[in-house]
Amino acid sequence: MDALQLINTSSYDPATIKLLGQAFDEVWLIIGDQFSPDSKAAARVRLAHVILSMGRDGHDLERLKALAIEAMSQQQL
Repeated sequence: MDALQLINTSSYDPATIKLLGQAFDEVWLIIGDQFSPDSKAAARVRLAHVILSMGRDGHDLERLKALAIEAMSQQQL
């Protein structure tokens, strides 16, 4: 399953799904070029899971992005 499909089909309410999708897109713009072409798809799925796991903790876009970037930097492929 595609990374954005994971977010878009999650059980969160529509407003939260929109926020999580925005966080995903913005974080990927920041970190996406750090991954090799062979690892990008796996990294995107991992980022989606990271963001989904944080969705229940609030609706602060900047905090979600910061936490996701931190989590991804600790789990480099």
